[in-house]
Amino acid sequence: MKLAALVAAGIAIRLAILATTFGTTDAALVTAWARFATEHGVAGAYAQHTWVNHPPLSLALMQGLYGISAKHFADLFRLQQVLADCVSFACLLALGSRRVALLYFLSPVAIFISAFHGNSDATMVMFVLLALVLLQREQPFAAGIALGAAIGIKIVPLLLMPLVVAYLWKRAATAPSKQALFQFALSFAITAGLMFAIPLSAAGTTLVSNVFGYRGVGTWWGFVSMAILGHAARAAELYIAANTFVELALVAALAWWFWRRTEASLQQLIAMCGVMLGAVIVLGAGFGVQYLIWPVAFLPFALRTREAVALHAVLGVFLAIVYTHWSGGLPWSYANALNVTTNIVMIGWVAWAALAAACVRTMGQIGRIGPIGQIGQRQNPEVL
Repeated sequence: MKLAALVAAGIAIRLAILATTFGTTDAALVTAWARFATEHGVAGAYAQHTWVNHPPLSLALMQGLYGISAKHFADLFRLQQVLADCVSFACLLALGSRRVALLYFLSPVAIFISAFHGNSDATMVMFVLLALVLLQREQPFAAGIALGAAIGIKIVPLLLMPLVVAYLWKRAATAPSKQALFQFALSFAITAGLMFAIPLSAAGTTLVSNVFGYRGVGTWWGFVSMAILGHAARAAELYIAANTFVELALVAALAWWFWRRTEASLQQLIAMCGVMLGAVIVLGAGFGVQYLIWPVAFLPFALRTREAVALHAVLGVFLAIVYTHWSGGLPWSYANALNVTTNIVMIGWVAWAALAAACVRTMGQIGRIGPIGQIGQRQNPEVL
């Protein structure tokens, strides 16, 4: 009963925010993208604006919601994110414990981003978690489809592939079937191919440049903002120009560390997915506050309870401050994401540092998660 009451409270808070607000600038942008997809088709939408950067599956879902109600699209789109949070909650219950699931579902980070912001990040997280649940249940073919669907929402889960490959490769030595990696890779390739092939043939280089060439916007986060406020604009420009190589080097280094330093248990994989997603944000040149939902469902699998709660609290307070500032005060209604001040940038450094520290701490704790004989069996009582 207590669990049901807490879940009901999480849903009620989300629906109350959704019903009384419009969202951020992103909600207006995705509404325009949905109209482009409806009027010009998914492939044709990419030619309408360079900011149409969501992969084809995401645009197709927008198109479907826009067809249901163009007038209420922004609300329907955010409702989709709320439903995604509910599925993510169920996945976390299957993967971890009630504390893991409730920490995410009741987190202000997840609540604010799914119910208010107006982007598809919660749906992306849902598909990644679903892929992990399917790996837990020894269904690698279905897991490949789920992760393929995740990159159909946002391209960033592609960076998790080296981790999953390392996990399945290490398991191949002891698992009853050594075909899991092949099945996963095959279904992932088929899913990604089906999602991208037809739009790619119609949109061509426009889709490639919009989706795969997107590097985020803004200069108010992390190293870039520090360089700019430190009057080192040239250093900021160089970092932005080199950021693709920085991120690729980061992915390679973290995948190698995971391969060399762990037994590649499922819990270690889950926690490492949080590290990968969090580190990509920390070292990124472009930034959107909605990105903060990416790692927070995964990091608690290696963090202690108080550490995970502290991370959610710091990021939640940061989001509350940003959304209140963008909305011109309380209550929230429409939040203009272009309204960034020096004070907001400097407050963002606290959130940036907290996320960086959580990633480092998680890597330190991952080695303490013992190997598991059966996928999904928890053997470290000190983690959530």
